[in-house]
Amino acid sequence: EAVHSLGESCISSSDCADTECCVEVERRVRRFIFGSSKGTCQARRYQGQACHVFLVHAFGNPNLYMNYCPCEEGLFCHGDTVDVHGSQHVHHNPKCIPAAEVSTAQAQNTPSSTLPPSNPEVISAGF
Repeated sequence: EAVHSLGESCISSSDCADTECCVEVERRVRRFIFGSSKGTCQARRYQGQACHVFLVHAFGNPNLYMNYCPCEEGLFCHGDTVDVHGSQHVHHNPKCIPAAEVSTAQAQNTPSSTLPPSNPEVISAGF
């Protein structure tokens, strides 16, 4: 199976190199045929780079990410601080960090009474 280069067309992340994933960056036309969506091979998010805690897959193609890739292998997307409101977790300024730092960050997080920063990521526990 051929591996595509960065920026080349793909249907799933298995079409791309190990350090990349398949991303549908923008949708110009609605696609109703399941699995018909295509994307391009993009680099995974590196340590310290902004990320989405909850990544969305393309409608009809669960092998294609929307907008950008998840963190590199061994890294996790986690906020500098996390506010818990019932079943929702709000990650402020989420970045790709090593697993050991996720545990430390969770231990240090306490509910915040300040206004959230401009980049909060809200995750519902029901997903």
